[in-house]
Amino acid sequence: MNFGDLRVMVIGGHPDDADQFAGCTAIKWSDRGARVRFVSTCNGEKGWHLVPNDGVAERRKGEAAAAAKAFGVESYDIWEVPDCEIEPTVELRRRLTREVRAFAPHVILTHRTCDYHADHRACSRLVQDMTYMLGLPNWCPETPVPAVRPAVFFLTDDFDCPRALRPDAVVAVDDVMPRYLDALSRHVSQFFEFLPADMGIAAAEVPDRADREGVRRYLEKWFATMKRTDAERFADRVAAWYGASRPPTRVEAFEMSRYGRQMSEAELRELFMM
Repeated sequence: MNFGDLRVMVIGGHPDDADQFAGCTAIKWSDRGARVRFVSTCNGEKGWHLVPNDGVAERRKGEAAAAAKAFGVESYDIWEVPDCEIEPTVELRRRLTREVRAFAPHVILTHRTCDYHADHRACSRLVQDMTYMLGLPNWCPETPVPAVRPAVFFLTDDFDCPRALRPDAVVAVDDVMPRYLDALSRHVSQFFEFLPADMGIAAAEVPDRADREGVRRYLEKWFATMKRTDAERFADRVAAWYGASRPPTRVEAFEMSRYGRQMSEAELRELFMM
């Protein structure tokens, strides 16, 4: 595969979702010359534990821009939609259609519709509702239909109703974990302030940001655990791709949506085995 021609959009509900669930894979694609864009379909301003939350949206926008540089992705687009108010409306479907057509990605990653957060579910609906319409020239005719029909994948989660995620692709990420954790640390307001309060993490657990190794250990313990648990729960798929003798201990897993272009097993391996 010529990764230099590859274009990818990771579309999440909030300004850190793309990072948390696809950040390692984004680093690997970007290192190989692919163009990767992160999108947050809301401004994240409710992600704060104090009242009022003045300035949080702008702060999160700046943190996302810093994270984008660390991940090596070319942009991080933050929509102005208020946090906790994303809805899969026709207006937003048109907006997403225009943005996707303008970039013409080969691959789109997003949440599943069984996610715990209403914003994640609405974001997923937006992507799925838009996917078929991308090819309709009379839908949003002001933006031409691109030659590329994207494959759509779901980001990992641990929900099992109506069913657990199917690991169509598993990316070995042990080699990029230090870079991933350093990039994730750019979201200071979330991982060092809001989420510890929201999750009940003791203040003594939150390290000084100058303690680089302490920061990595903290982020991996609290916010990157799914890399390890996915390697364990999808062990059969991991072994099929990487061998059973020395399989990776951390992976990012993705499920292929039926709504986008369907990829063969050979194509999946070529795209994700890096």
